[in-house]
Amino acid sequence: MSYPEIRARALANEAKLYAELNSIIKMEEDILEQYRAKGHTTVEVEINEDDLRMFRKMGLKLKKGIAS
Repeated sequence: MSYPEIRARALANEAKLYAELNSIIKMEEDILEQYRAKGHTTVEVEINEDDLRMFRKMGLKLKKGIAS
């Protein structure tokens, strides 16, 4: 495989991962909205260190601790 083919495949895989991540984020937002609708203002979530580092590398601003 040539470099352009490898690069195109890598970009396609990256786009797929971003789409999956956005889907997960949307589901989490829906869950948080359900908690808010029930009167809860904060929800504790657990993010493992590897995932936290990966999300930060992707440019997402996540904090370890409580999501609100």
